[in-house]
Amino acid sequence: MTLVLGLTGSIATGKSAIAEIFREHKVPVLDADVLTHELQKKGAVGWKALIDEFGEGILTLDGELDRLKLGKMTFFNELQMERLRKVMDPLIYNKIKGEIAEFRKSAISLAVVDIPLLFEKGYQKLVDQVMVSYASMEIEIDRLMNRDKLSEEEAKVRMNWQDSIETKRKLADVVINNSGSILETREQVKQWLSSVS
Repeated sequence: MTLVLGLTGSIATGKSAIAEIFREHKVPVLDADVLTHELQKKGAVGWKALIDEFGEGILTLDGELDRLKLGKMTFFNELQMERLRKVMDPLIYNKIKGEIAEFRKSAISLAVVDIPLLFEKGYQKLVDQVMVSYASMEIEIDRLMNRDKLSEEEAKVRMNWQDSIETKRKLADVVINNSGSILETREQVKQWLSSVS
């Protein structure tokens, strides 16, 4: 039987580093962000749905989705963000649900589903356990400002689109403290893998 682990965290808590550690251990990882990009590629179902909702002004000159433009339209506007969610959320949910069903049919013992908004979108119902990548809010803000070249205010606005990391930590089955070095993070993941193998 396949154990399906939902991996989540808040923005800039180091969730991607944990996903990479799982890949190093040959554990299949489904990345919800990659899946979303696939749904939004030129000609794909999400791409068509977004054009229907927002018009062709969200496209680049070569017809691809202009993510930067769409992000600017939606990130600081609740109404526009709601329109985006209405279009994309059901498509993403159904695709992830289908991929999880495929994992469960396979002979693999463990699969990881990397979903940034796992709790916010109700994905915990589809997985067996939830692992949260944790870092303090101060570290989170600092990493986000450095990574995305944001002001502190812009970083906080982005963080406000998600549940707080403290809320997620309380809901988790497993917490990986990602405040320290990558070696410390790797050791925690290895210990968890040993406990389920």
